[in-house]
Amino acid sequence: MLEIKAYSSVNTKCTADAQSWVLQMPVAALFIDKENNCYKGIRLISGQELFSHQLVMSPSFTVPLSSVFSSIRGLQGESSESSRRSEVEGLVARAVCITKVSIKAEFSNLLVVFPPRSLYPEQITSVRALQLGSGLAVCPPGLFVLYLSTMCNAGAQGKESLHAALNALGHLLSRNYESSATMEIGCVKEARSTLLWSAMYVQELTKVCLILPSGSSEVIISCPAPDGRLDYRDMLDSTVKLFYEMYPDGEFFPETEDDVKKMENDE
Repeated sequence: MLEIKAYSSVNTKCTADAQSWVLQMPVAALFIDKENNCYKGIRLISGQELFSHQLVMSPSFTVPLSSVFSSIRGLQGESSESSRRSEVEGLVARAVCITKVSIKAEFSNLLVVFPPRSLYPEQITSVRALQLGSGLAVCPPGLFVLYLSTMCNAGAQGKESLHAALNALGHLLSRNYESSATMEIGCVKEARSTLLWSAMYVQELTKVCLILPSGSSEVIISCPAPDGRLDYRDMLDSTVKLFYEMYPDGEFFPETEDDVKKMENDE
């Protein structure tokens, strides 16, 4: 089975035979099976055709439902009617992180799954962590990107699971960093933070079910763009932590003479 995942209009991630790569080109067209009106593949802008059973697209890549209905009517005939049913399936909590080292030293790209109750007793859903290296052109050389996600009933519940997964992965990252650190005068250099940056957000998962005239159905699952739901508190905390690990004797946003004078004038 070939699974095509288009995360944006310029990057397409493909998985086949447990191998992953990124195609640096946009999707030009979708293929629809004429017999059952279901999705069956894509054509890239280069002309290359890829076939799969599922397609996952980022929120920035939108397929208007009106165009879907137009395609269905064109295949079934203008007189055919299709109906749709939309409902919120739940919430999905996501985190994006940039790290210095790999979770497992000999692998750049891998998937880690934390089953329910493996992180803490109250964990009810699995947490998935997908690591991608610079070889897939998703981050600078020598760095790694971590995508974490989990289904949840409430935002706080999802973030708790993500934080627990990050803590568990943090131990592996730190251990790999220390094992790869250089030795000087019989001592290992002090390891800096392996987690350079992170962002966390929660999205509603909406499922649209298209009921076709033939009686078959097609499902489109979508999430809103994360911009309005990014947890900037997590970003600020990680930024402050990284600053003090890089400059332990420094002051984060130190006051200047101009700031002091302004405060005195305001008083």
